[in-house]
Amino acid sequence: MTIIILKMKRVPHFILLLFLFFLFHFFNAYSETVKKTINIQLTGGQTKELNPLTDCNVSGTLNWGFSWNASGDDCTIISSMEVNPYAYNDAWYNKFSVTGKATGDKTLKCFFALSWGGSYKDIIVEYKIKVTSSLIPEELSINVGDNYKITPQGSSVTGVNWSSSNTSVVSIITQSPCVIHGQSAGTSTVTLNGKIQKYPFPDVSFSTICLVHVKDVIKVSSINLSSNTKEITAGQSFQLSATVLPSNATNKSVAWSSSNTSVATVSTNGLVTGVSVGSAVITCAAQDGSGVKATCSVTVKAPTVLVSQITLNESNKELKKNETFQLTATVVPSNATNKSVTWSSSNTSVATVSTNGLVTAVGEGNATITCTAQDGSGVKATCNVAVKSNVLITQISIPSSRSVTPNGTATLTPTITPSNATNQSLKWSSSDNSIATVNTSVRDKKVA
Repeated sequence: MTIIILKMKRVPHFILLLFLFFLFHFFNAYSETVKKTINIQLTGGQTKELNPLTDCNVSGTLNWGFSWNASGDDCTIISSMEVNPYAYNDAWYNKFSVTGKATGDKTLKCFFALSWGGSYKDIIVEYKIKVTSSLIPEELSINVGDNYKITPQGSSVTGVNWSSSNTSVVSIITQSPCVIHGQSAGTSTVTLNGKIQKYPFPDVSFSTICLVHVKDVIKVSSINLSSNTKEITAGQSFQLSATVLPSNATNKSVAWSSSNTSVATVSTNGLVTGVSVGSAVITCAAQDGSGVKATCSVTVKAPTVLVSQITLNESNKELKKNETFQLTATVVPSNATNKSVTWSSSNTSVATVSTNGLVTAVGEGNATITCTAQDGSGVKATCNVAVKSNVLITQISIPSSRSVTPNGTATLTPTITPSNATNQSLKWSSSDNSIATVNTSVRDKKVA
């Protein structure tokens, strides 16, 4: 506290009041600090104008001083200019333009004071700037012999000059646009020196770098395909995959082609599709200039027509032991791709069947003969076979005597017992052919 003691004689009253009023306001004037933080995000080459006096959003008259400082990464290009906001006094302040140069974070702080109604406000405007991409690539890799174009982002970069720290590794072919060339394996720093023009701000010079790695080219030595020959039907597809060697080849890209696209086509990723009947060669070629290729021979057949039905000449058959009969199969449709069939018996102790459908009765009982299509359609046909035992003849009866005139004929009718004998064939003979002969073709009689 300050104590002021006035000793005066005959001081006019109004002067004393004026002094006391001034004293009151002098000791009651105060200052406060206002801090404003503004977050800004930029990409490489993008420029933004900063105006601390308006960005602080605080009313008042610019009273004194204006200073600023920057901290953080070397990621921005800053241009500033003085501005007089008032035509009637000498107050000046700074505006800025900020351009993203490289990825990183930058903080820009501006300090000044405003007066308002006898009080002072100390203002701090803090710009937190994040640059998310670079004006030029910060790092890149090229191969020996490659050319690469580097283009600065944004339209405000002028007066560019490019240089290489090691021209035996990276050389600059042209300045505008910048084209670099990989001379030999190694690393070189390519530097861009230029200016940022952002009217009405003054030009500001800057420098930024790109680390360039140059690698030796490793050529493809061989390509192995997942298939070298393939047979498909029209409309069918299959995937070819390529293994490129060596595994560290610089450029492992391949291109696919067909020698006959009317027979088979191939997509850019090796998917082969049959189009029509015929042959085609699918080629996989390395794209690194090595000339290495691999091929797959493709044969396209007509679309598969499956068997829809099989019909047998018999569906039920009764046999005696050792008897045989032939089964024949009719396959539908007649243009089925694979008309092959197989034969099988459900009980080979009763009946067997050969590969061409000949059935043989083996023993008494029942068996099912099955004919199955071999094209995978699952179509079948069956014949039920019943095998019965043989019934032997126990007695043959004919007339004991018969009168016949010379050169005359007579018919003898035998009676066979039992009447259901399995084999009723008879053999006829005469005891004296000088007296009577027998014609077996006429008189051999089977009686049911």
